[in-house]
Amino acid sequence: MVSGLLLVAAMRLLFVFLLVACGQPAVDLPLGTSGSALIVSCPAQPPAGEPLTAQNPAVSGDTLTFTVSHSGGCKQHTYGVCWDGTLLESAPPQARLKILHEDQGDRCEAVVTRDLQIDLTSLKARLQSDFQMQSGTVILRLSSSQPNPRYDF
Repeated sequence: MVSGLLLVAAMRLLFVFLLVACGQPAVDLPLGTSGSALIVSCPAQPPAGEPLTAQNPAVSGDTLTFTVSHSGGCKQHTYGVCWDGTLLESAPPQARLKILHEDQGDRCEAVVTRDLQIDLTSLKARLQSDFQMQSGTVILRLSSSQPNPRYDF
C-alpha cells in the first residue's frame, strides 16, 4: 500500500514537472532569424532543431556567412553558432564551431533555406585575451562543412 502511494505521488510530481517544462525553450541563447553574434561557450544542451550543415561558408572582415536548409515553414526558426572555446593545434590553429538551430516545434515539410551572418568579434576578443593572439589566422571548423573558411583578424 505504501509503495502504491509513493508511485501515485511520483506520477503526480512527474506530471507537474512536465506541465511546467512543456512549452519552455530548450535553452536561453541569443539566437536570431538571420544570424547573431558568435556564442563563445557552447551549451551543454543544444536547442531543439535538426542538425544543420553550412553551405558555402565564407568570411569577410569579422562576419562569417553561410547558407542552411532544413524542413519547416510553419514557425519561425532561430539560428546561431557557438565555439567550444578551444583551439586545435595546427598551422594555422583551428576553432571548432557548431551551428545551433531552434525549430520551435515546427513539423512542416517545406524546404526552408536561409542565408546567415555571424558576427565574429567575440571570437576575436577571446583569441586576443585568452590566447594572446593580437592578430593572425584561425581556420573555422563548422560541423560537417568543407572547405573550412579562414578568419584573418
